[in-house]
Amino acid sequence: MLTFGALLRANGLAPKSVVGAAMRKLAHLIFGIVRSGMPFNAQMAMPELDLQDGI
Repeated sequence: MLTFGALLRANGLAPKSVVGAAMRKLAHLIFGIVRSGMPFNAQMAMPELDLQDGI
């Protein structure tokens, strides 16, 4: 199972682009939490996160 960064690297992205993509993904998660006003719950928000991204 490849992690999110390893998957992007395997697809030929440059190292700085991988970091940028990870930051963007994290920013979207944070924005969703702030906008909803609810505390972060990994089970409710992304139940397949560990399978999808190797986390």
